[in-house]
Amino acid sequence: MNILIISPFFAPYSGVGAIRMTSLSKHFIKEGENVTVIKNANSLYPDNSCKSIVPDNLTIYEVNCSNNELALKEAYITTLNDILVKSVFDIIIVSGGPFYTLPAVINIHRTHNVDYVIDFRDLWLFNNTKETTSLRILLGKMRIFLINLKHFGTEYLAIKNALAIITVSSGDKQIMQKQYKKYKDKIHVVYNGYDDIQLKDLPESVPTYKSFVIGHFGKLSNYSKRYGIELFRAIMNLRNKGIDIKLLHISQYEDRDSKIMKDLDFDSAGYINTGLKSYVDGISMLKNVDMLSLIHVHPTGFGTKIFDYLYLNKPIIAVSPPNIFLSKFISQYQNAFVCQSSEQIIEAIETVIRDKKKILDRSNNYLEYSRTKQNEVFYQLLKDIVISK
Repeated sequence: MNILIISPFFAPYSGVGAIRMTSLSKHFIKEGENVTVIKNANSLYPDNSCKSIVPDNLTIYEVNCSNNELALKEAYITTLNDILVKSVFDIIIVSGGPFYTLPAVINIHRTHNVDYVIDFRDLWLFNNTKETTSLRILLGKMRIFLINLKHFGTEYLAIKNALAIITVSSGDKQIMQKQYKKYKDKIHVVYNGYDDIQLKDLPESVPTYKSFVIGHFGKLSNYSKRYGIELFRAIMNLRNKGIDIKLLHISQYEDRDSKIMKDLDFDSAGYINTGLKSYVDGISMLKNVDMLSLIHVHPTGFGTKIFDYLYLNKPIIAVSPPNIFLSKFISQYQNAFVCQSSEQIIEAIETVIRDKKKILDRSNNYLEYSRTKQNEVFYQLLKDIVISK
């Protein structure tokens, strides 16, 4: 097959938005397929964020324009049209978000009659990820309604014309099927996963730590300021009790985290920020930590780091609402703790220290969630779609 992937975030960009399509492209190439990628120019990515290796044997087109949604939308329309004038593809995969690429595929479906699938790495219009306090609920609902109203026509047309819609969790699938009942039969799930191929090259010599270290891979308080405060407060209180504990944060340094630490008068010796790291380097740094933490508030989404954490098989603190999809999923593991307050986080950490808990679960089924296995599911679905069209 000749496959075209439209993915604004793609290697060498090292952020989470690039991982799924970069891994999938390598799987397609391994299976003998011809793969072309349209991506944002590297200059549009944040500074020091291009640390991943670009897969071999790819044809890559870069979109380079002003880094704003309107300019990018028009640039993708132009670039895609130019490519389709000289190349023919059996199928196009569109990665979202971001979603400024959807008008391009709507346009080419009309002008070139090209088939495509949409991979909703995140939901767009019905993606209620932002927390609201009681004072903000009404304004928050009004804002979401206006955004949905503005973009609904674009998402509806993109879904209507797509051969298939792929989501990353059963909860996201249920939301999409509820909103687009007429097209529910073409909505599928392919989970994310840890990148087992890259982790085969994990260095034998990985960092060791003298303190009790909690590792956090990715953004922290960006997903929830309230839960970020609770995590920092728990570590601060434990340090004040004389426990040598540190938070190892593998991510770009965020002003929001800095402000929380300043407001709490958090001891800077209890926080280590590494900056953005490549996937392999990040996992290497987590190999010998004592616990792992994540913050997640999306009611149905699954996030991506949970699968890396399953691979690492360390005790996990999920600072999350108790009834969301991820909290219910992670609760099946013996040494996973779902917490909402600093008191609960402290209790979880003290339990791990006191009982010398070293692993997440002896019956951890992490192999089910490898990228290879999930890429195989995606690839088989794609072959079935192309054969049946």
